[in-house]
Amino acid sequence: MHLKSDDCLQDDPWKLFERNKLIPINFSPGYKMSARNTQWIKKEIEWSQSGQAKEGPHGTGESRLVDPLYPFGFGLSYTTFEHKNLKIENNLTTKSGDLKVSFDLTNVGNMAGDEIPQLYIEDVRSSVITYQYQLRGFDRIFLEPGKTKRVVFTLKPEHLTLLNREMDEVVEPGLFKLTVGASSTDIRLNGEFEIIK
Repeated sequence: MHLKSDDCLQDDPWKLFERNKLIPINFSPGYKMSARNTQWIKKEIEWSQSGQAKEGPHGTGESRLVDPLYPFGFGLSYTTFEHKNLKIENNLTTKSGDLKVSFDLTNVGNMAGDEIPQLYIEDVRSSVITYQYQLRGFDRIFLEPGKTKRVVFTLKPEHLTLLNREMDEVVEPGLFKLTVGASSTDIRLNGEFEIIK
């Protein structure tokens, strides 16, 4: 069966499967699709340009994104996953030890599928400004419907370094927030831990 490229661009790909009697899908793809239909991508984007005119011959227009168009991990899945029972085992110092972060991941949908849980940290009391969400781990987990897997991430001191004012790479003692989610904007679990000297 030959499909025209126009069909693929203008039509819902799942309708193409039904209409052209192609192989039915009974599992969630091993990747997250950005959309099922091109008409679906109509996201409102916030723009900003400080102090310059937007209109006229020297206007800048709307030229700078404030929020990301698609956050890391964005996409559709054809099943649903639940994250629960977060446990943090902290044996970290600024020089040694490790931090084990574990939680249960359950496929609560009707199809088998992949989930990519992501671990983010935030240094709450750093001596310099750091990013709010710093990705420190992710994994691809395949689960059949109704199945649960215990997911474990292990962090070492080198995963928590920053460049201080003297441009030295250091691990600073203090409080850290920890989040687990399906994407950087879809956070499911929250916790915190502290590093002592």
